[in-house]
Formats: sequence, C-alpha cells, structure tokens
Amino acid sequence: MLHLPLDLLRQPDRHPVLTTDGITVVQSCLYGEELHDAAYLSQLEYIYVHAGEIVLAAEGAGPIVIGPGQSIILGPDLCFGFRKRPDANGADYASTLLFLRRSWVREFLLCFPKLLAPAAAPQHAVWQKYRADAHLKSFAAALQPYFGGQAAPTELLRLKTQELLHHLLRLERGTLAVLLPTLAERKVGDLRAVMDRHFTQNWPLEEFARRSHRSLSTFRRDFQAAYGKPPGAWLRGKRLDTAAFLLSNGQAGPQAIAEEVGFRSYAHFSRCFKKRFGCSPTSFADRQRQVI
Repeated sequence: MLHLPLDLLRQPDRHPVLTTDGITVVQSCLYGEELHDAAYLSQLEYIYVHAGEIVLAAEGAGPIVIGPGQSIILGPDLCFGFRKRPDANGADYASTLLFLRRSWVREFLLCFPKLLAPAAAPQHAVWQKYRADAHLKSFAAALQPYFGGQAAPTELLRLKTQELLHHLLRLERGTLAVLLPTLAERKVGDLRAVMDRHFTQNWPLEEFARRSHRSLSTFRRDFQAAYGKPPGAWLRGKRLDTAAFLLSNGQAGPQAIAEEVGFRSYAHFSRCFKKRFGCSPTSFADRQRQVI
C-alpha cells in the first residue's frame, strides 16, 4: 500500500514535485501501461486528470471514474484502491495532484471565515467529483511550466491554491464544506461515536481508525487522550462489561453472548471474564439467577 504523498516525494525522477509550506503539487504520468494499487492518504488531495482515466474505490464509496478534464477532491485519512489506465481513445494517463496539509487548511479557513456557510452533505463523505470546467483546467495548466525546472514562486502557488478552493466551493460546496473544517480541527466526538457504535465488531484496530477518519498512529494517540488507556484494553473491558450485563439479564447463554459482544474465541472470552469478575461466565450467570 502506498502512503500519500510521502511515497511520491521519494520518487522525484518519476514524479516531478512543486512544494511550499503546506502545499505539495505532483505531476503523475503513466506511459503505455495500466497500474492498480491501494493507498493511504494522510492529507487532503485534489486530482486533475489531463488524459487517460483513474478509477477509485473505497468502502462505502465508489467505484468512481475520473476522465480527461474531470477532477476529484479526496478527504484525509482515507484508504482507497485505484486503477490508472489509458482512456477510451488510447491516451496515456496524466494528472496533476495537489496535497494540502492540515496547517495550510487551518490558515485558509482563518483567512476566509465566512466562506463555509452551512451546507448539507453526506455525514461520511470521503470525496467529491467535478466535471470538466474551464477554471479547473486553467489551474492545472498554470502550474505545468514550473515542472520544467523553473522555480514556482511561493506566493503564486499559495494564491492559485486559494483560488482553486474558492472555485471548488462555488461549484459544489456540500462535501468540501464538510471536509475542510474536519481536516483543520479534528474532534474527539467522532472517535467516541465510532467506538460506542461498533465496539462489538471484531475488527482490527486499523478498521476502527479508518472508520474514525484517522491513521492508525493518530487513532492510538487520540484514543489514549480521550479514554486514558489503549484501545485494546478499552475494547476488552467494554465487551466484558456488556457481556456481564447480558448474562445478568439472562438474555442468552454465555457462548452466544461472547460472540455477540465481539469475542471470536469462547475460551479467550472465558479467561478474560474470569480474570475481570473472579468467576467463569457460567458461574456468573448462575449467581445472577439465584439473586433474582
């Protein structure tokens, strides 16, 4: 799996790069072949396709095809699959990629606080596609001369990027108006909502991180700050407490409850339960029935 934009920056001979504080622009080309892979995106990304096409897919979104003249903006902390290929006319794939750090987005929102009026958008929107547009084509074309060796002025790159975001918000403000503030200031609430809703799911931590729109390292750090303990310890305790509640109410047998709260192995569940409550799940259920 690629890590974007980091892995692209390690290949300047294959992917020419323009960079300034908080902004990275990459020229991506593919000649006479098809490429498919998966990627983890740590920043906000804008893709403008000059020729060929790219197909993107993520859980709950896609597949979506971006062809010549079209573009798409993708939210951060996103895992997705992609396929780059020549288009129907046989033109090789070529695109311009723009990556924005959180610090740059935060500064942009401080400069233009009235830009983001309330807008309806899917709660878990991860990207927004834009059809061919003269202004978007002009943005990508204006950067091409600087990939030939001429240094791009920092102020020009900053102003062109601000202009791009203004125009994208005019074209379709819903999804981008949700992604920008989320990127600039992450909140703990979405993490708690994900954990409270899905703690019974037997997922790897990477999936919990993805559902809360975080990288695994950011997820671990935010979780520790929010709960005061590592995610694995919290999940185990939450599942055991829920199992004890269900056992005390006689809603099902111990083995069914173990599976219901997210334990794959009953033997593992039984060991953890005894360590926490001092008795086996069966004994715990029997005692609760005697009390009743």
